[in-house]
Amino acid sequence: MSLALAFAALLFVQDPAPAAQGPTDCPRMANETTSEVQHEVFCFVGWLYGPGTLETVTPLGVDAPRVFTSAALADMAAARRRGGDEGHPAFEADPVCDCQDPAGLRFLSSSVPEYSATEAVAVVHFDFGQGVELTPEDTRRRHTLHLKKEAGGWRIDDITKADGWSFRASLAQD
Repeated sequence: MSLALAFAALLFVQDPAPAAQGPTDCPRMANETTSEVQHEVFCFVGWLYGPGTLETVTPLGVDAPRVFTSAALADMAAARRRGGDEGHPAFEADPVCDCQDPAGLRFLSSSVPEYSATEAVAVVHFDFGQGVELTPEDTRRRHTLHLKKEAGGWRIDDITKADGWSFRASLAQD
């Protein structure tokens, strides 16, 4: 293995910041040059996709108000009512990780290309790799989180993917 590849693998598995205990518990790094809004969004995304969070937080269950906006929660409640005993197809997988089981989820990176004081867009890259090996680009997942600030913190209003899928649009389908 080349020295450059070994160094890249070492950097890949290092935690760039102390782990956040919650969506607002994220210390600012001394050399951080992001705006306050970007920092808050990075904290929320880092908490949500951080090690072990999705294994203990239930975005579609009791923890939904910590994760989703009130408008998204209302759409989720309406979809559940329409789904009856069979359930609604939008709930077949956790939309945050696009998975049945988040075991092995690795948060790779995020960016905040658009933001204002009350709305932001975060692009999140993650995979379900094991150990320190780098995963091929085509096995990584990319979600775009459309966020709004409400109830004193950032919440997901919608999740979209490059193929045009939207969580909120899937909730509207019968």
